[in-house]
Amino acid sequence: MHNISLKTLTLTALKYPKTAVDIVLDPLLFNNKATPFPRLINCFITEACNFKCPMCHVVNSREMNKSNLPFSDFKKIVLESKKHRPSFQLAGGEPLLHPDIIKMIKLLNDNHMVNLIVTNGLLLEEKAQQIIDSGLDYLAISLDGPDEKTQYQRGYVKDSFDKIIKGIKKVVELRGSKTFPHIRIATVISKYNLHNFEKILNLAEDLGVDQWSLSHHYYYFKDIKNKQDIFTKKHNLKNDIWGEYIGNSKSFLTEKERQLLNKKINFLKNYHPKNKLKIVLPSNLDIEKYYSGVDPGKNSKCVSPYRQVYIRGNGNIEICQGNIIGNTKNNSIYQSWCGKTATHFRKIFQKYPNMPGCFRCCSLDIKFN
Repeated sequence: MHNISLKTLTLTALKYPKTAVDIVLDPLLFNNKATPFPRLINCFITEACNFKCPMCHVVNSREMNKSNLPFSDFKKIVLESKKHRPSFQLAGGEPLLHPDIIKMIKLLNDNHMVNLIVTNGLLLEEKAQQIIDSGLDYLAISLDGPDEKTQYQRGYVKDSFDKIIKGIKKVVELRGSKTFPHIRIATVISKYNLHNFEKILNLAEDLGVDQWSLSHHYYYFKDIKNKQDIFTKKHNLKNDIWGEYIGNSKSFLTEKERQLLNKKINFLKNYHPKNKLKIVLPSNLDIEKYYSGVDPGKNSKCVSPYRQVYIRGNGNIEICQGNIIGNTKNNSIYQSWCGKTATHFRKIFQKYPNMPGCFRCCSLDIKFN
């Protein structure tokens, strides 16, 4: 929820005062240690997906099961979480494929918790009215290209671009002048869209969404995989590395592509949108080092194991790198969050805050020495 308008931020804080207070105080009260209850619950409510993105950072773990999280299990999670007021992110797979997605959003609203959906947008048009009526707070739509050709290279689905654009137009139209849901187009840097950032930005402006975000690509290579295998076996941990595996090469982008990316980001830093659109650029780090495979520096920071959990369609409760700390069918979130497995992981993490598998994780605030 960073870089949103002051009006949206204020209204969110007024709607969810306890959540807002926790966001302000947690860095002071829980520095380098876990909060009493996770502040963000990422629910992979379905492992099914209608895209085939080659860069999907959860594709390997998703292939392990194809479950939908039952509504009864989700309700149990929400009711336990109610007094703690965490934020909920509903993702997948593709969350709009879940038959009870609208009921889930309404349940979160009824229990006064921030709710966000991350979708590829293919089903957005047909679900638009239900999404608006559900009271959704935040809607993020993945869009990596300004045309059919570029978008196809993301998800390998023909005619997906037009469907996504029609869906975005529909939710913008139905929302009208209301603040919520806050609508964001999310773009991930890739080899295919390096030349098209300005076109995607202009498209976001024309569509009338609230925010356009550009984020770094998450990847890893053979050397990182080998180091992580050794590390996790030594410390009795799982080793699900998030990111696209690129094999033997250390560089995700060539030198020429890295230079182009630098030029593009510098242009965007100085760009002033035509309308209310907010632009969120990737963290200010060394593009050359990031995309040529340089290891993160020791001063890189991450609070993920202290702040959030991931819940899978089969009920598994995870923290980083696929480490299962419980299951919703047998354990409460609190029991899992404070249990032996989670405590063991955090103990190792405190000693080795830069595990090999953290290499390009989306939760890591990377700093290069």
